Amino acid sequence: MQDNREIKRVLTAIYGKGNVRVSSRRGSSFTRVHIARTPLDQDQANAWRGEVRQALVNAKCDLGTAYTDDD
Repeated sequence: MQDNREIKRVLTAIYGKGNVRVSSRRGSSFTRVHIARTPLDQDQANAWRGEVRQALVNAKCDLGTAYTDDD
């Protein structure tokens, strides 16, 4: 998983200084990202989530791999 500072740097360049918070617990591989924007509905929230993910992929941030036992 990418360092929190790198994630914050990439997203701050897009959403502005003071609008992005990135945190995780020690020893956890999960990172929480909060952007100071309020979506109008679930569709807009999903679209923004995709934009954030694409921005991190474009910046070559390692997002790790999600595994599921649904296979």
